[in-house]
Amino acid sequence: MYRRVTFESQAFEDYVRWQTPSMLTDQSSAGFINDAIRIIQLYGHERASVPVTYESEDAWSRHLFGKHHLIYQLSSDEMRILSCRHRKTK
Repeated sequence: MYRRVTFESQAFEDYVRWQTPSMLTDQSSAGFINDAIRIIQLYGHERASVPVTYESEDAWSRHLFGKHHLIYQLSSDEMRILSCRHRKTK
């Protein structure tokens, strides 16, 4: 199933920052994030690494690399990205 991808405003800014080459990022990081989003978008929780429930937001967390996590909510027709950098805490 193909889900529409939406972003929280800060998550989108972080996503764009990963896509922009700089001294702090590289193309492999951008590609890794894009691949993780694509796999979740298409297969939900059926493939890739095991998602971890994220606090009480009805959200999921997947480790990307280093201290960075992809925090998202998933429904039958949408993947809503809440964060794609540091794992945020409340």
